[in-house]
Amino acid sequence: MDQFLLEVLQAPDPVNMEKFFSRVPSIFNVVLFSTHGYFGQSNVLGLPDTGGQVVYVLDQVVALEEELLLRIKQQGLNYKPQILVVTRLLPDAKGTKCGQVVEPVINTKHSHILRVPFRTEKGVLRKWVSRFDIYPYLEKFTQACSLPSFHFASCNDCTCFREDQVRRFGHELEAIGPKISLFLPIHNYMIAMNSADFIITSTYQEIAGSKDRTGQYESHGAFTLPGLYRVVSSIDLFDPKFNIASPGADQTVYFPYIDT
Repeated sequence: MDQFLLEVLQAPDPVNMEKFFSRVPSIFNVVLFSTHGYFGQSNVLGLPDTGGQVVYVLDQVVALEEELLLRIKQQGLNYKPQILVVTRLLPDAKGTKCGQVVEPVINTKHSHILRVPFRTEKGVLRKWVSRFDIYPYLEKFTQACSLPSFHFASCNDCTCFREDQVRRFGHELEAIGPKISLFLPIHNYMIAMNSADFIITSTYQEIAGSKDRTGQYESHGAFTLPGLYRVVSSIDLFDPKFNIASPGADQTVYFPYIDT
């Protein structure tokens, strides 16, 4: 590092700058959003809208913390990274911990789950609602979080919007009215994926499919919703921001976005 620094000071060309700054830790705090289903560490799998995405996110949290701690140690720094999984609080938790505001993530030292409730004009929404019905609550949820914009896409859900996107989205919702249930998931994908700096998927097949099957995101490249919407260029499947990390994979996997 000393040698890299000397080279940067003596000849600050792009190659030396990249060598030096690629080794300097620049991310210490990470926020993940996962708003649908019952997000918890026990007694949740099998409940409505709850499945592999919970395991997947928790696996990534453990791997992220290990990677951050290793890089911080290698640089001789004394800093504790913070990873926060923001999800919704469910007062009617059905025997789970989804009604607990803060919960440490198992197998980590500095990572936590933070649960923020959905709210209506009458107060906190106590009951669970399907992922297809959560959109009217996202603006108040985003405001309550008061966190920087961060987009995380799982295979069934794009979990958060910037506040300006939510407001614009609200005007569109009013226009399409009863057709909303068909329109929302696809529009949701486009906003979150095109705003994200990186995207993690479980398999390559999710991105672009195979020779015999259309990929989950490939089908959103160009499509028409009769009477509602026509899209001719939506998601670039060949963008390098797509990354693959399968649930249960070796947690020492390299995460390219940590260096950005």
